[in-house]
Amino acid sequence: AYLEEAGASGRGDADVWAAALAQEVHFFLSALPEHDTTPGRLADILTAMHAELWRRDRDAGDQADAQRAALLNLAGVCLSHVGSKDKVSASLEFLLGHSSDHLSDIGVRRAFARALGTVAGRHFELVLGELGRAAKTDAATRRTGSFAQSLFGKSSAAQQAECLRASLALALGFCAVHAPSQE
Repeated sequence: AYLEEAGASGRGDADVWAAALAQEVHFFLSALPEHDTTPGRLADILTAMHAELWRRDRDAGDQADAQRAALLNLAGVCLSHVGSKDKVSASLEFLLGHSSDHLSDIGVRRAFARALGTVAGRHFELVLGELGRAAKTDAATRRTGSFAQSLFGKSSAAQQAECLRASLALALGFCAVHAPSQE
C-alpha cells in the first residue's frame, strides 16, 4: 500500500518501484544456496537488456532513462550475489564501457553508482579496480581547456566526461557505504 501512496505520478514513482523491485530480488537471491547459478543467469539477462537499451535511440526520453536506472539497480543486486569474479568483472566492464554517454540523467547516474556500490559489498577490490580503470579511460579524462570552449560551451564529449567522473565519484561513495567490515 505504501508504494501506491508514495507520491504523485512521475519520476519519483519509477524510483520507488525500481528500489522496491531491487529489494525483492535481493531477498529472493539471498534465500538461494551459495552455489546456485540463478544470480549469474539473471545478470546475463540484465546485461542483454542493457545492450538493447544502449542500441535504442537516445531520444526515447524519460522512460528509457527510468528503464536504464531500474536495470542498473537490478544488475547491481544480481552481481552482488554472483560468486564468480570473472563473471562479475566482465559484467562491470560492460556496464562501465557502455554507460558514459547515458549518464546525463541524474537518476541513471545515481542508479549506476548505487549498483556499483552494491556489488562492492561482496567484490570490493574488484569494483575498486574497475573504477580505477574507468577513471583512466579517454571517456573520463576529456577536459575543456581551450578558450573557445569556455566561450561557446563544452562539447558533448566533455559533458559526458564530466558526468562519468561525477558517477565514478558517487560510486566510490556507495562503495564506502557498502564496504565489507574487517571483523
